[in-house]
Amino acid sequence: MNVRLGKGFAFFGARYGLVLLANAIVTRLMLKVGFLAEAPFVLYFAVSIVTTVYGGIGPGLFSTALSAFLVAFCFIPPFFEVSLYGKLEDILQIAFYVMVSGMSCAFLAGWKRKLEHFHDEAAECREIAETAPEGVFLLDQHECIIYANEISRKLFAEADEDLIGRKLDFAVPRELYCTQLESLRDSLNTRREAKPIRFMRKPHSSRAPICLELRLRTFSRHGHAMFAAWFHQIENFAT
Repeated sequence: MNVRLGKGFAFFGARYGLVLLANAIVTRLMLKVGFLAEAPFVLYFAVSIVTTVYGGIGPGLFSTALSAFLVAFCFIPPFFEVSLYGKLEDILQIAFYVMVSGMSCAFLAGWKRKLEHFHDEAAECREIAETAPEGVFLLDQHECIIYANEISRKLFAEADEDLIGRKLDFAVPRELYCTQLESLRDSLNTRREAKPIRFMRKPHSSRAPICLELRLRTFSRHGHAMFAAWFHQIENFAT
């Protein structure tokens, strides 16, 4: 427990230390290079975005607040003095910067969280599919294969790169499953199970025909219909 807390505090310190260091470097640079000081909000805004990407929403907003103070303190007269009185134009510029930078940091942090969540879900689905005792295809809304696990590649005797992007009908005659697929498309994210479909498939190699059972499932991702096709090899097949 202590180790975890230590790592947590170290990470916390590194995130906010990055904010202080980056703003200090940018401030020093603009004080040395005159033309950069004419538009201080540009570099400070870049620092807020970078700290949000690497540190999260907290460091991003802290960087925004810190940079607003530095602009008022170092680049708006009276220089290097804390004053509660200033030109209305300067106050509005700082307020507008804080609003835009804060909203940008919040949007970027939200987008980053969604992206990380999507990657976690994809990794979890891939792990489940790879450990499944059946062949699994994941299909996009256009019924094209976007993922095939190891067993499905063995069942259809194809290399992984030859399966990705192909339609499901290369493996199963479309007339066998098209009605079920369209029905599932109209009932996204339900617990409805499609009736198993049994069919014979002749491999490209010299092996004997194999008997397969296909089961279809549906789900949605970002408002689009997605499908999972599960293949199970059976020993006894009744026509």
